[in-house]
Amino acid sequence: MNKSRRALSENGLRLNRYRMQMSTQVAERLAANVANFNPLGDDGKPLEDKHRRRIDTVLQRAFNRVSRSAQKQVLVLAASDQSALQIPNAVKYHTPDYLIERLRTTMLDRWRRILYQRSPHFADFRATEPVLPKWIDETKLCEYFCIYEHCSKPNQTYETSEILVEHFKAEHAQNLWACGECPHLEAFTDPGDYKQHLMEHFRGSSEERVKFVDDLPAAIHFLRQRVPYEVACCLFCGFQPNIMQEHISANKLQEEIRNHMMKHMKSLAYSGLM
Repeated sequence: MNKSRRALSENGLRLNRYRMQMSTQVAERLAANVANFNPLGDDGKPLEDKHRRRIDTVLQRAFNRVSRSAQKQVLVLAASDQSALQIPNAVKYHTPDYLIERLRTTMLDRWRRILYQRSPHFADFRATEPVLPKWIDETKLCEYFCIYEHCSKPNQTYETSEILVEHFKAEHAQNLWACGECPHLEAFTDPGDYKQHLMEHFRGSSEERVKFVDDLPAAIHFLRQRVPYEVACCLFCGFQPNIMQEHISANKLQEEIRNHMMKHMKSLAYSGLM
């Protein structure tokens, strides 16, 4: 049974790796073609410089709003609870420079890629209606990108949040083992410590213990989790969810922060096209 479960787990991991590899290869081929694409305006001049200025305006407005929003949040919370003043750097939060530059690069690449893909319908892109063009729904924006500073592919974009999380687990994560029998779900980053913990808390006969020891390597392999490195707050605006709650789990906190950051990515992806 353990061998069967291990085989299923390994097959699932291989399929995920293959899916990510195929997605990355397609994206890299497209990026190579797009890099040489230089869209021109009606006057025959390149449009890229104009769109760079538009992107800079979008980013400046977006992060000015974030700054004012953070200030308002602290003032409202402080009026009701003095402990709210303990929110770290909420008013003075500074979005990392590498993240701003990554946003600028991915927004420009997305604009160029979509024009490359939609070049026969370029007139649609320049329409002035105050709504998103209908073809936006049919186009893969690939609005997600890596938020960790040290990444081998910092400007790679991803079609879905699930694929982005898979990237986190592959390149920006640590191995983790959690003991489900412990009341506080004790976690270990070293397989040796996890094995010792299981041995110390094993309850059973001598024969059961022998079988338990034989199955340990398979169990350690099967129960390994890849957990992305923690971030203290939203890297875009400094938002930290449920800071006043004492019993929120670390995993839940990280999930909420990631989801919050992905909303920023999606919003800015649309703004960069308009």
